[in-house]
Amino acid sequence: LSSNVLDNIQIVLVEPQHAGNIGSSARGMKNMGLKHLALVSPPKGWLEGERMMAANSFDILKHARIFSTLGEAVSDSIFVVGTTRRGGETRSPQEWTAPLAKRILRKAGSGRISILFGNERVGLSDEELSLGHLNISITTSPDQPSLNLSHAVLLVAYELFKVSLTTKFPVIRKEKETYLAKESDLDEMCRLVLPALTKL
Repeated sequence: LSSNVLDNIQIVLVEPQHAGNIGSSARGMKNMGLKHLALVSPPKGWLEGERMMAANSFDILKHARIFSTLGEAVSDSIFVVGTTRRGGETRSPQEWTAPLAKRILRKAGSGRISILFGNERVGLSDEELSLGHLNISITTSPDQPSLNLSHAVLLVAYELFKVSLTTKFPVIRKEKETYLAKESDLDEMCRLVLPALTKL
């Protein structure tokens, strides 16, 4: 764990379609003190195609983690946040606010937090959002409710950065505290327990 809770935030772009949006997202992340980027099935040639949009932020792209599935991308996370502009019975997003950012940064003191963004055309599916513990939504004008992918990343990162400047968040050290279970640990527990429960 880093001594800076922002270092425990991972931005995850799920099947982004345009290399330029990946580059712009990396630039927005660096503007706001975030450094960990994960990409799920990015487009071919994404790294070369986004150099210009990632001004002074190419280090984030070079160290981005690449995954073929979202499950793999969040397997080492203790808390997962989905982003969506659509509501509904299975989504129930909360408005993205400073108090919510503070809640997430508190959790980041115990391990990695992944914040998920869907692709430019359809966003995150219900199945992808179901991997998360919390869904958030950025309030926008009804005249144009849909945000560009990189703009959404910047707005979420900005709220986290702003809160981090005004509030100190303790980082739990392994020798002093017990870590929260990672997503992969929870999946394994469910795999073992659910068959037994169905037999009751």
